[in-house]
Amino acid sequence: MNSKWLTALAEGKAIGTVAVVESAGSIEPVDIATVAAKDGAGWRLSGVKMLVPYANVADFIVVAAKNNAGEIALFVVDTKSAGVKIRALKNLDLTRRVSRVELKNAPAELLSGGAGLFAKLIDVAAVAIAADSLGGTERALEMAVEYSKIREQFGKPIGIVPGAEACGGRNRRRPRARASPGLVCGSSCGGKFLARGLDGEGAALRYL
Repeated sequence: MNSKWLTALAEGKAIGTVAVVESAGSIEPVDIATVAAKDGAGWRLSGVKMLVPYANVADFIVVAAKNNAGEIALFVVDTKSAGVKIRALKNLDLTRRVSRVELKNAPAELLSGGAGLFAKLIDVAAVAIAADSLGGTERALEMAVEYSKIREQFGKPIGIVPGAEACGGRNRRRPRARASPGLVCGSSCGGKFLARGLDGEGAALRYL
């Protein structure tokens, strides 16, 4: 990637996002229709990306596209470049801003790595989404447990009802669940992606 963006990211002076999904709603390479055409020393991208997170405030976008040979690759696009049109989309979750990004012969920089880099991006994104989902679920459980301590039914806190008490008791397993995304993420950085299959007691690890 251009050192301009790497330096700006490291200094907290730039915002980047990723655009993969299109109208098919899939992350599979076969469903990606955005095309990349060679243009001298650079590239030009054309296509439409959907549900791009925070594209309206991003300085650059890492875009998944296919070259003339149909090979998937990642490209960096400056959001202020000609040929880039960003339109905010309505979303039920107002804390997650998403946009439609239209590229019309937009200038782009190719990132080395090809399909392998794309696959790694998807792996890392899966871990990030899992961690995010876990955090939301954990907070919802904490709120439910706290509420069960003050909510009364028939003159008694519902937290002492056998069923509710048992539900609150599952809270003790949270530390193991919390650790799993970190283990997966840390292991993926070594080049081998570790998958953790969680069961009631913890999990088994295996190499993919």
